[in-house]
Amino acid sequence: MSTLAACAGPPQAQDAAPGNRNDTLEAGDEKFSGRLLPMNAAEERARRSDADFDFDSPPATRFRLTPDLSFGAKAELEAEREENFDLDLDKQKDETSVEPRLSMSLSYMPKETVQAYLNVEASYLFIDDDRDLKDDEKRLQIKQAFLSFSGLPDGATVKLGRQRFRDEREWLADEELDGIRLFHHISRFAGEVSAARRNDRDLLNDQEFDKVDNYLLRGLFAANKDQRADLYLLGQNDRRDNDEDRLYLGLYSGGELLDDLDYWLNLAYLWGESDSNDIRAYGVDVGGTYVFDVAFDPSITLGYAYGSGDAEPDDGRDGNFRQTGLQDNTARLNGLIRLKYYGETVDPELSNLQIASAGVGIRPTKSTSLDLVYHNYRQVEASTQVRDWELRKDPNGRSTDIGYGVDLIAGYRIKPHYKGSLIFGHFRPGSAFDDDADDAYYAELELMYEF
Repeated sequence: MSTLAACAGPPQAQDAAPGNRNDTLEAGDEKFSGRLLPMNAAEERARRSDADFDFDSPPATRFRLTPDLSFGAKAELEAEREENFDLDLDKQKDETSVEPRLSMSLSYMPKETVQAYLNVEASYLFIDDDRDLKDDEKRLQIKQAFLSFSGLPDGATVKLGRQRFRDEREWLADEELDGIRLFHHISRFAGEVSAARRNDRDLLNDQEFDKVDNYLLRGLFAANKDQRADLYLLGQNDRRDNDEDRLYLGLYSGGELLDDLDYWLNLAYLWGESDSNDIRAYGVDVGGTYVFDVAFDPSITLGYAYGSGDAEPDDGRDGNFRQTGLQDNTARLNGLIRLKYYGETVDPELSNLQIASAGVGIRPTKSTSLDLVYHNYRQVEASTQVRDWELRKDPNGRSTDIGYGVDLIAGYRIKPHYKGSLIFGHFRPGSAFDDDADDAYYAELELMYEF
């Protein structure tokens, strides 16, 4: 559960994903274990097999090609269906997409303290779009390419190159960024300093890169093996034409609060400047999941998120909270699947929004899970815009009642290497839309085989 997680300690390249370290902090794409003592290889394998699976993680480099070089690969198939995202059945324009992907990783570790890592992904996106706005697209991307040096003076570790930045709930980030990270831990404490920029390396298509520099200073405290807290300062220097500079001061806390009760808390205050307006805003995301100790492990989850709005748009101060632009807003409840916890259909950015969520779930077996989640959406201040959401319809600005959504998420795992998910989402518009606004629907199927 790390905020822009780091890694440190001796590697286990044969059994783990890139950069995994069997110590207090794990790899940049793995969650914080909460342990204060190292894990051995058997414990690490057991943790990975019982953990939630993340389709965005690179394949584990479990095959030895030479004593120092290991290899891994995975194949994925993702299919999505969007229906009536214009909220108008008379002009219904739907979209279906299918994307097969092949991801391959190489890890070279000439010694325990040095690692060179490369992850490349090839994909082909097929789109059937009633709006005729998109074409099929071939992609060949360098997802990660970095050098890692541990065992530096005072136990520090440095990581250079393209690497994944990700926090446990992906509230701040889930992106591959080019940059440098320095991290160090002592007992229950850890710290990280990093500087990075997004630079999507698609070798087949020309792209405009985000000219936003991201600077992170983070401190971590593990109260025990079940609870931890992060305090961070994240600065973003926007070098694009719209020039929106931001500074986030934030706190994350999460873990097991009581027996069978896990919680999370994200707090952030935002300073910045946008179009000559000063930004002063804040965001909160809090909730918990309780698992009943009976057959099928039934669970209940309650969550509330608030991103401040702007009551006076013309006063020279912008009160709209916005996330970093690197976020993905996905996390696991008690199921196997990392779901979009602000809703699978609309998937909004937390900005001028209140989102109340309630979910129930079961685990029929260790290899299957089922979650049903409800979301209620209200704007803080009535506006004609919802920032960065999936729908293609704007609210009327007269009411704050955006509507509600219901999601059904099923996940399964057949042994460690065969994984899949099936998601259905439904959105019912509220009074922030005209009376003739119709419902929207979403479906997604994702399959993965890791070699």
